[in-house]
Amino acid sequence: MDKRDEYGFLKKYNYDRTLDYPVKKSSLNIKKIVLYTLLILTIILSISSMSLSGYIAWNQFLSDPAWLKIYKTSLAVIFSPIYLSFMFIKSIIFRTPN
Repeated sequence: MDKRDEYGFLKKYNYDRTLDYPVKKSSLNIKKIVLYTLLILTIILSISSMSLSGYIAWNQFLSDPAWLKIYKTSLAVIFSPIYLSFMFIKSIIFRTPN
């Protein structure tokens, strides 16, 4: 049998080269970066959808009294995804300008 490895060195000198070339660990944790980015994006999207639904609910009927506008706006802000979906479907089906 040949006593040499694939690089031509003798097999009796088994040297661990990983000690000479340590793996440098990054100080950045990718999982944390992605998690924080998704969290910030979710918060921004929630705030923007609440603002948009509140604006639409407040300006939908201009002749309503203020207490009714406040009530409609608060419900629209609390249930903003449902309200925005409803307004989108309503504007598509009935083709209303407002």
